[in-house]
Amino acid sequence: INKDSGVIQVGNVYAIVSTAKLQGLEGQTVTVKGYFVNDKVDADTVLINNKYVTGESFCIEEVI
Repeated sequence: INKDSGVIQVGNVYAIVSTAKLQGLEGQTVTVKGYFVNDKVDADTVLINNKYVTGESFCIEEVI
């Protein structure tokens, strides 16, 4: 995770995403189309806002 990546919440789980297509939408509810980066959907744990969050890497193709 770096300044170009973040986490989105999907129900009670999280997805690690590139934030390039989400600029200006922070804190809002959005609908996205895309795909998980790994077929295995390996989980990663990252530090976001002083909390550890586990999520799968997801590539956003479109914000609806």
